[in-house]
Amino acid sequence: FFKQKTAYEIRLSLVGSEMCIRDSAVCALCLKPESTSDAEELAIIRRHVENEVPEAINHLAGCYREGEHGLVKSAKKAAKIYKRAVELGDVDAMLNLGLMYMTGEFKLDKKKAVQLWRMAADRGNATAQKNLGCAYRNGDGCSKDLDEARRWFILAALQGLDVAKEILADLGA
Repeated sequence: FFKQKTAYEIRLSLVGSEMCIRDSAVCALCLKPESTSDAEELAIIRRHVENEVPEAINHLAGCYREGEHGLVKSAKKAAKIYKRAVELGDVDAMLNLGLMYMTGEFKLDKKKAVQLWRMAADRGNATAQKNLGCAYRNGDGCSKDLDEARRWFILAALQGLDVAKEILADLGA
């Protein structure tokens, strides 16, 4: 027996920076059938972006970041679009833009990366919590603080993030 997923169920299955607003044969936001071309796919994404859907904005930024759907790869444009998704409260955009700042993919600003990850971590994102733990452990974008690092690693580990558990074991916590 096959049960078609609702839009809500599809959205719940989308996580982290790997998020794609498409779930095999349907759009997770509007349940429209799978498009047959990059141009059609991009048109659907852009329609959702025009409607200020944060997940779609984050997805479009990722398309520019990776050069998908026929778009020219542009870290600068991706960062600008991620910023809009952050303004709308998209946790994945906070995580993605933070990574761009931490690595210098767009502009090197480790303090801004920590600020963005803190926003996402405060909203319960385990990957952001782990990233904050790493920042505090290494003193990247913040002062080095092993107690604060452990606190963030513990929060991420409590959510089941295996890499956070491994780091905690290495720290002897």
